[in-house]
Amino acid sequence: KDTKKDDSSSSDSSSDSSESSEEKNDKRQKEESPDIEEPPKKVQKTNPSPRTPNTPFKRVDESQAARWKQGFGDNSFRNKRGDEYGRKASDDLIKVRGKDFRHEKTKKKRGSYRGGPITTSVNSFQFSDS
Repeated sequence: KDTKKDDSSSSDSSSDSSESSEEKNDKRQKEESPDIEEPPKKVQKTNPSPRTPNTPFKRVDESQAARWKQGFGDNSFRNKRGDEYGRKASDDLIKVRGKDFRHEKTKKKRGSYRGGPITTSVNSFQFSDS
């Protein structure tokens, strides 16, 4: 009887398990999907400053940039203070354009350092509104 019982239970369990798994899947699908499906609500983005058509994008407002232009009028290396080695290299390389620039730059790399002391001072500044 034991073997007969085992055979029947094993065959029953396999058929029961397949039926029960199908039933479980049906139940899961019913639980996961509600009867009334609502589409996701679209969130409209609001522009803080609406742009007019045919206006180029500008990251910086020019009306505020006027106060910054006093110190940035000339961005050349000559106006920078305190970097003697960079000034000397700039004087030599400012005359060179195109392929010759790479050649001159490589020549500068080969030479030993003769530019005076290297400063570790910080030459940057922070804007108040950033």
